[in-house]
Amino acid sequence: MKNINLSFINIIVIIAISSCGSDRDKDSGDVINLGANYSSVSKTQFVNNVLLKKCSSFKQRDIQRYNNCVQETKLSLESINWAFFDSLKENQKNNILLPCNASIIRNPKNFSLCVNNQLNGFEALPEDIKEVLNIAKVPKKQIKSSGQDSWTSIFDRNNSNKNILSGEEVYQMFEKSVFMVLATNPKSDFSSQGSAVAVSGNMLLTNCHVVLDDQNKPHQIIALANDSLDKNAWFDAVIFKMSPSSDRCILKSTQKKDLQYIPIGRKTLDLKVGEQVLALGYPKAGDLNFDSKYRAPLSLSKGIISAIRDQSNVVQIQTDAFIINGSSGGALLDMKGNLIGITTSGFEGTQLNFAIAADEYKDF
Repeated sequence: MKNINLSFINIIVIIAISSCGSDRDKDSGDVINLGANYSSVSKTQFVNNVLLKKCSSFKQRDIQRYNNCVQETKLSLESINWAFFDSLKENQKNNILLPCNASIIRNPKNFSLCVNNQLNGFEALPEDIKEVLNIAKVPKKQIKSSGQDSWTSIFDRNNSNKNILSGEEVYQMFEKSVFMVLATNPKSDFSSQGSAVAVSGNMLLTNCHVVLDDQNKPHQIIALANDSLDKNAWFDAVIFKMSPSSDRCILKSTQKKDLQYIPIGRKTLDLKVGEQVLALGYPKAGDLNFDSKYRAPLSLSKGIISAIRDQSNVVQIQTDAFIINGSSGGALLDMKGNLIGITTSGFEGTQLNFAIAADEYKDF
């Protein structure tokens, strides 16, 4: 074999991996096993394993939804260039799958696209480098996880879903992506409760009035959870960026790097007055605390885009979806599951509610 510059190989591998992005969800541990073990099972077994994990929960309660899930998943997986993939050696397969595994269950279409992109990149490599990729898996330090995504790249992700979803489907898809926030300073009586939305493995969007005190200084403790009764579900975050004047704050988890997240997927300019939207958040959960015996419920409400306004130097979406104390920092989504806004304020007893457009968080 020729002497090869390993740093050059590392660069190629990193580029190949970063081109696919990374989705993570609650099944990520099982999913990685599925992908890593593919080389020892047939294509049919692999597809059946994916179908079992993704669709089986619908079989007993909604046969039509189960059938749709099976058909859509099979169609997505069939788009993979299986002939070329099966011609590879075991470690080559594993290196191809490694950056794609986490989206197998959550989004088979993205998984298939990622695998095909990896295959295309692999096919273009010189033969000696292909052989090096057959010797060993990519070192962990070279794997670009969702928690390490550059900030601007988060806004460039595409949502592969093109179908209109029901409120129930959106809730089930993203109930683990919207978090209750408790922020406090131990030496003062000032505390606040709100919501936050994961947009990557460790980054979340919220409102500054949720995580800053009455002097516009960050709270000493910012804790988040999507199950307030599970003490192991709570994790800490710090403020990554903030603009108190426009009420935009970005949080960074200091403990978790594999949060399920919601794709932003649409530009504000594409939004239409009159289209239906959904709001997810934790309204009126301010009476709960770390020792509460009651679980804070994630609330779903439905409405329309009533207007798009330029307020406080940012674009805001006016909606009649229910937003109230505690909802601040929650998600406003379109009916395809795109995060289009961060709910920020509402006037109790009216239908005059507002969300900061999600893409306004990109540059400030």
